[in-house]
Amino acid sequence: MKKTLILAAMTLLMSGTLMAQDSKKQGKIKSYHYVEAQGGLDWTTTNANITKLLMPQGALSFGHYFTPVVGARLHVSGLQAKSRFESAYYNLDYKWNYLTTDADLLVNISNLFSKNYARPLNLIFVGGLGLNY
Repeated sequence: MKKTLILAAMTLLMSGTLMAQDSKKQGKIKSYHYVEAQGGLDWTTTNANITKLLMPQGALSFGHYFTPVVGARLHVSGLQAKSRFESAYYNLDYKWNYLTTDADLLVNISNLFSKNYARPLNLIFVGGLGLNY
């Protein structure tokens, strides 16, 4: 169990965002592009042991902020999913590979109500359409 907790903590630290942004010019932020890569582990909640259900996950996003408030992104995620059913009579394992793609509109709520763009945390509304295969 201790190994699982350490692995989960390391997974949370692995996801991150890389943003390229121009500095302030005459008090306004210019538009910018960004690339985001995510990685981690996932599991389904069943009656099986959690160590048998750990699944690798990955995601890659490309986006652009047109203004400090409005942006758009293309997001691709997925890799593998699996589950297990254990009973007194039989054990059933199943797994599948999947891919999820979305096109999203981003609205930076923090910048909508405040013109202080130099903050460590932003609240961003994400909405869009996606396809799961």
